[in-house]
Amino acid sequence: MLYLNHPAALGINAILMWLGLEATPALGFTDFRNKSALGDYELIVTDSVKIRRIRDVSRASVINVDDFIFREPAVGLFRRKQRRFDASAFISRVQYVLDMPSESRRRSPDRDRGVISFRPSRPSAEQHECLLAARNI
Repeated sequence: MLYLNHPAALGINAILMWLGLEATPALGFTDFRNKSALGDYELIVTDSVKIRRIRDVSRASVINVDDFIFREPAVGLFRRKQRRFDASAFISRVQYVLDMPSESRRRSPDRDRGVISFRPSRPSAEQHECLLAARNI
């Protein structure tokens, strides 16, 4: 499920579709709660602000898109910093979470709310094309 009110949502949805995943958008918390009650989602992509509320409703793995958005240093006196989406690391995280056994992917209510560690791999030639398209999300 894609619960994200962010300019990068369309590009992230394209990446998820490219990976062969069906992304169900949730437009607000009520919409998210209703959709999560109807379906069993393998993972949820969202931002930092929404994670706490999501974890109160769902036990699915959560990927925080804010972990993959970086500000590049400004060049010149009057240029503003550009934001860059690290699509390669995002793809690696999605694949890592989906490769985990389903019982490991589900959060137990008693488990600490931790961060999944991962080590990004180099993208394949096919992923490279997708990365170029998503570079400036």
